[in-house]
Amino acid sequence: RRTMDEWPEPGTIPPTGEGPYWSVGTGEGFMVRDGPNYKKNGHKTKSIGSMYTAVSCDAIRGKEKITDIIMKHAHGRLPPHPDFAESSNGKAPLEWTKDCPLPRVICINMMM
Repeated sequence: RRTMDEWPEPGTIPPTGEGPYWSVGTGEGFMVRDGPNYKKNGHKTKSIGSMYTAVSCDAIRGKEKITDIIMKHAHGRLPPHPDFAESSNGKAPLEWTKDCPLPRVICINMMM
């Protein structure tokens, strides 16, 4: 398991052959489902920000499908709350409470 370095120059990409790196995105410009009747009308609109912010990116290599990442590979430890993080729209700091219906952490598993 290896935690990748965050790319230090937002808005740019590293030169070919350097890396791997990760960076925090803005969450803007993705075509997302819009409205309560999406299933009926199929309307999409561009996203305007993020509900989450990335705090790290780890790479795990395995000979078979890797599952249950947080329990098996992070040993149940969640990342610390990012007190420093700001929202992608720059209006307010990110905040999560136990009353929030969304999970505090999302772990994305990409297999290549």
